[in-house]
Amino acid sequence: MDDGDRKLVIYFDDEEHIVRRLGAAAISCWDDISEPVRAKLVERAMRVLDADETGEFDRQLKNFIREHTSRR
Repeated sequence: MDDGDRKLVIYFDDEEHIVRRLGAAAISCWDDISEPVRAKLVERAMRVLDADETGEFDRQLKNFIREHTSRR
């Protein structure tokens, strides 16, 4: 199934804490996640629309991963 054009997740403000905690859990397990799954997570994170959209998200995301995992 090609899900390249599908919307990812639409959530309400009162669910933001769930999404934030799930993201923190994913980064805490980053080194245990296979490279293909890590690449898919990064690719999908790039497609999520956000109110704080920035043209530097790619760099920010890669820096965050590097700073918060052993992948330095």
